[in-house]
Amino acid sequence: MVKKEGMIIVLSMMAISHLPAGYTARFGKNCGIYDEAIDAANAVHSMEHGAVWITYQPDLSVGDIKTLQNKVRGEPYLLLSPFPGQKSPIVLTAWEIQLELDSVKDGRLQTFINRYPQGVTTPERGASCQDGVGTPLQ
Repeated sequence: MVKKEGMIIVLSMMAISHLPAGYTARFGKNCGIYDEAIDAANAVHSMEHGAVWITYQPDLSVGDIKTLQNKVRGEPYLLLSPFPGQKSPIVLTAWEIQLELDSVKDGRLQTFINRYPQGVTTPERGASCQDGVGTPLQ
């Protein structure tokens, strides 16, 4: 199911472009900043706990990557990583919600970051985003 709420696309998990239906791992990915692609199944488990996974095309400019890193740094329910092959330069994904952006200057970026961590569609709201796998840069 796909519906639009303003400029944000609300999806069933089956519609999220990164993943096949039912795709999750036993452990979530520890939230934070990663400079290499991460296993999507771990990221989905983190989203189940309320994380927002921000992905970007690996060829995004260094300045834009630093802007994203600054938004994620120190936030307990944000996960950032490159995602080779994604259609849009930047994609923000929370449980059942996804937003594709062309620029870090798009005001919807901060709106999504403010609204969707631990959002109302989160199945396991309040579960940790730090007791999983991986060591983020920060």
